Amino acid sequence: MKKLLLVMALLFSTTMIFAQHQENNGNGPKEEKGECFDCEVDVRSPELIDKGYNYSEVNQYEEFNIATVVQTGDGNYSLIDQMDYFNTATVTQDGFGNNSIIDQKGQENEGTVWQDGNYNYANQKVGVGFAEDNVADIFQEGDENVAYQEQWFDNNEATITQYETGNFAIQKQTAGLDGVNGSVAEIIQDGEGNKAGQTQFGTGNDAYVSQLGDDNVSVEDQTSLSGAFTENDSDVMQAGDENLSCVTQVATSFIYGINESNVYQYGDKNKSNVEQVTFHGTNTSDVDQLGDKNKSSVFQDARFGSNESIVLQEGDHNHSKVDQDARGGENMSDVLQDGDHNHSKVTQNAEEGVFATVVNESDVDQLGNHNHSYVNQDAEGRGELVFRRWRPSIRVSDVTNYSQVIQDGDHNTSFVDQLAGTKTSWNDSWVSQTGDYNMSTVTQTANEFGNNMSKVMQVGNNNTATVTQVGGVTIN
Repeated sequence: MKKLLLVMALLFSTTMIFAQHQENNGNGPKEEKGECFDCEVDVRSPELIDKGYNYSEVNQYEEFNIATVVQTGDGNYSLIDQMDYFNTATVTQDGFGNNSIIDQKGQENEGTVWQDGNYNYANQKVGVGFAEDNVADIFQEGDENVAYQEQWFDNNEATITQYETGNFAIQKQTAGLDGVNGSVAEIIQDGEGNKAGQTQFGTGNDAYVSQLGDDNVSVEDQTSLSGAFTENDSDVMQAGDENLSCVTQVATSFIYGINESNVYQYGDKNKSNVEQVTFHGTNTSDVDQLGDKNKSSVFQDARFGSNESIVLQEGDHNHSKVDQDARGGENMSDVLQDGDHNHSKVTQNAEEGVFATVVNESDVDQLGNHNHSYVNQDAEGRGELVFRRWRPSIRVSDVTNYSQVIQDGDHNTSFVDQLAGTKTSWNDSWVSQTGDYNMSTVTQTANEFGNNMSKVMQVGNNNTATVTQVGGVTIN
């Protein structure tokens, strides 16, 4: 028996505190909050050196020094120590034991290491004190590949490129707290079991990771402090199966702090975890996963700011979890899942600060069979602002929740439960399900002439919809 059900109800009132909840009832996904999926990069301490032989040691002081070392075959080990400004160091090692360590103290220095084949290990330390505008590059191709780079102060750039075999890279950059541009870090790895870790601290950070192959791990940790404007930007691209990506961003500013994370994973059984915290700013996260059995977890905390999360999953048995908390700001979540047996869980909490608008907005689209959508929204306002949304002719408060769920397939389930308290508030829920065995339950409660609107449309077999609204009027 096919049923086509269209239920619409619109109630008006003056309310102030709003809460929208959706209960799990054992049907929703059960991933734990903030799970990072064992996404770690442990420090490796290679015991190479082993002079037997090439060996080279260069010590240079004063400015405008140039050091060039070329080693071919055998034990290869090179150490370069440069002091002061405008120094350049280049090391090329081709074959066998390959060690290279470059230590540069000062600013506007440039260090480059090329390693081709065999045991490969490179370690660059650049800058001390007021060290700026330094560039460090490591290129490794083949065999055991381990690379470390560390830079201090502002406007530094670091790049590690590794191809094949046991690639491993860690970069650390520490910039000043003076509001100027921070650091740029980039890691490119091509091979199996790659590990990449990048840590940035300062007032403006930019990190990029590209990994091709299976069983790769990427960890990005960015912290921007002080300054009028602070910003963190992270981009991670992983192509292969069973890859892990963890991004942690913290931006604090007395005017505006921005966190932006983009994660792209192509393959099966990939996992992505994004955690963002900002004060007086914006968190933005975009996660794209193409493949089966992928998991995405996004946690955003904005104090006097806003959160925005976009999750795209294309494939079967994917899980998406979004957790947003905005104090004196807005939450926006958009989840699109295309495939079968997908799960989506969205939790949003918005609390009003001084002179701020409180908005929760969630949009979930699931295309396929046996999908589940789980939405939990909670908003609370205390101000007297007027917020106009969707309907310019209606005076709506600064407390607004909106939830939209669209499911196309079989055995879909959607629950929405909304509660409006005192003073002006607005709740809006729209659910559309197309397919078989669909069920939708919407419960909205608004006391003292509350404003609730619910529209449910179901097309398919054995669909069931129950809508209950209380605010002077009850509809079942």
